[in-house]
Amino acid sequence: MSWDNITCKGHFLALADYYLAWGPVMKNEFIEKYQIPENKIYLCGVPHFDIHTETKKQAVRNDLLRALNIDPNKPWIVFGMSSPRFAPREIDIVEYLAKKIIENAFGETMQLAIRPHPQNVKGWMADPEWIRRLESLKNHRILLFYPEMSESSLLWSMDQTDFQKLSTVLSACVVCINSCSTLSMDALMAGKGNIAPMFDGDASYNYWHSARRLLDYTHIKKFVALGGTQVVSDFASLDSEILNFIRIPNYKLTERNHSIQQEFYFNGPSSTQTCLSAIGAIALLNKNESNEL
Repeated sequence: MSWDNITCKGHFLALADYYLAWGPVMKNEFIEKYQIPENKIYLCGVPHFDIHTETKKQAVRNDLLRALNIDPNKPWIVFGMSSPRFAPREIDIVEYLAKKIIENAFGETMQLAIRPHPQNVKGWMADPEWIRRLESLKNHRILLFYPEMSESSLLWSMDQTDFQKLSTVLSACVVCINSCSTLSMDALMAGKGNIAPMFDGDASYNYWHSARRLLDYTHIKKFVALGGTQVVSDFASLDSEILNFIRIPNYKLTERNHSIQQEFYFNGPSSTQTCLSAIGAIALLNKNESNEL
């Protein structure tokens, strides 16, 4: 399950015998919300984040970057967008940032790689007007990086080949900008910081329609408290944090590493291997219990 399932997706109708948790945060939620015994919970990390661990060990895939029209010899910022449902004026922030890039506010060679959220592209939350506005921004320094969707009833399900492209783009970027969707965690695991633009551009939306409300989602509130992302509430603070990531080596690295340990801790060469070991241990435990009956 994903990081928001326990606190934001309703009450579980049935409980399992054992649980594989992403990390201490999820483990504590199982205990707090459902009184799951601690010995029934295994900390395993996130298997689909293993690709970031592997990507960091390898040389940068310049071929993938060039295929996306990103110049691997020049720096770039990634803007991973949310759905209009959650960040209704985020398109304004993207347009603002694209203008700043062209004005050389972050250097004469800085690029902006914009990745629409899967729900911008597919499903009932998609907004064709956003896509039109994004397409109008494209030039040699403003690049669109569309998610490659799999055939699935899940409207945010990505094709496996897309994961490698995403990991490559994140692992070599200056910083990721994302309003605390799972992509912000991808950025951390790829070794990069995240800036969360939790505001509505120049508009003044009431709380229930504003991106500000995302800060009160339980899973996001915990993530922010751990230091996993830098929250900005206006254009000036967005500019300031981008410049911090450009100018300060390893900016907020201690906080980022702390967030990783709390959100998706695992003990082993990979999360996938840790999960398999946990499943094996559970199977052996149940076999021994059956033999004793």
